[in-house]
Amino acid sequence: MMKKTLGLMGLIGLLSACSPSEPTLEVSHYKANDAERETKLAWCNESADRKDTVNCKNAEAARRLLVKEAAEEKMRKYSNEGIPRK
Repeated sequence: MMKKTLGLMGLIGLLSACSPSEPTLEVSHYKANDAERETKLAWCNESADRKDTVNCKNAEAARRLLVKEAAEEKMRKYSNEGIPRK
């Protein structure tokens, strides 16, 4: 009886490891979809274990790129409006 129970538990463990995972979404997808990026980042921040998933890393990379691009755009805007160049 004990061997059957252990065997069944092992089989369940193997099958659960083979269950389909969520599709991997690219950084470009998260850059283009604000709501989905914010939802994923909130989910990722609920647990330290989640931050190592590919989608959490991609969502965070998209957020960092958007922040960087916004800062660069702001710098371009102010450098073009600032002191006249000779």
